[in-house]
Amino acid sequence: MANPSRSESQRTWLEVDHLTYIPASILNPHIHFIEANNKQNKRHYDVLVYAPPNKAPAFAVIWYNGQWHECYSEAKTYKPFLGPIRAEVHATNITEESQPDEPTAEDSTTEDEREPDMTF
Repeated sequence: MANPSRSESQRTWLEVDHLTYIPASILNPHIHFIEANNKQNKRHYDVLVYAPPNKAPAFAVIWYNGQWHECYSEAKTYKPFLGPIRAEVHATNITEESQPDEPTAEDSTTEDEREPDMTF
């Protein structure tokens, strides 16, 4: 849904080739890749969709200038353009943590002393 207060000339139009980029350091289990040929995808190009954990309606998103934005599309052509920053998407990001400089107690434990890791 477009922001009616912004005229077409003020929109930041997006390249279709850039719509599905996710930084390697970010994991977000609520963002899903939707292929162009998916029957629910009216845009006819690949897109990322954020499905909120609270079961609110899903919406298209794009990573733009280091932030998640909603990804709008022009009504007749479905040409994508930049929407507002969506803080709730950022809130569900899981970023990969860098390795600590100091070894932890777990690092100094031998393989036999460790509990088996049952997470997936």
